[in-house]
Amino acid sequence: MRMIFGIFLILVGILFLLSVFSDIAGFSLFLRIVHNFQLFWPLILIVIGVYIIYLGVKKRWIYFLSVGVFVAFLLFLLVWPNEDVSYKEQMTFNGIGSISFEGGIMKVYILEGENFKVHTSEGIEVKKSGSKLLIKDSTWRKFASKLVKLELPPDIYEISFENGAFTVNGELNENRFSRILVRDCVLNMNFEFLKMDVPLYFKAEDCVLESSLEVPEGTSYFVEKGDGILSKTVRGKLLESSLDPKILFDFREGVFRVHLEGR
Repeated sequence: MRMIFGIFLILVGILFLLSVFSDIAGFSLFLRIVHNFQLFWPLILIVIGVYIIYLGVKKRWIYFLSVGVFVAFLLFLLVWPNEDVSYKEQMTFNGIGSISFEGGIMKVYILEGENFKVHTSEGIEVKKSGSKLLIKDSTWRKFASKLVKLELPPDIYEISFENGAFTVNGELNENRFSRILVRDCVLNMNFEFLKMDVPLYFKAEDCVLESSLEVPEGTSYFVEKGDGILSKTVRGKLLESSLDPKILFDFREGVFRVHLEGR
């Protein structure tokens, strides 16, 4: 059993390492493993229970049963598909300046809208305090994927992601974020901006990040990196400059993969 687990860790480690420097596997694999672990972690208790019984009776078939359950658990982590979910609630807010996502596993879609609306699947808590909107995954209610859709009216916002695993896809004609803050989480983020009138400060620390941004040609950017691993690809006519860049990345302690493309 230890050999099987060791081989599994080596395989997953190689896939993660390759994902830093190429398009193989990608961080979607990490998100899948985290999500499926929340679904199938009780199998670990079954493995431990069966193995304890084996230690008492010394029957080989019981040992092989525990190994079989353990192998099934590892396979489920890698191959079990994400559960299909749908939106259950819709809320409208006014006066929002800051949006914070905390905890759990969420798929987030950000779109343009006339009013500030939040659409959520089951198991999501949404709270407003002043100008701050907190969106939290209540995993204690339901172990499943969570969906959030934001409709943003024309304005400038700050957005943050903490203590969870998030996949974020945005369809906005222009950048509406002055700050994106990422801390202690796994994040896959994809945005396409036709305009970059609002400068963006993008800070990430203690996290695993994959970010793809499509911006207008001629957009200036700069990357500040502390400890950690960074893989950066830039396509198109973009300007790297530390003097008042339109996009400033500030990366501290983590694994970061950034793709910038000018259009």
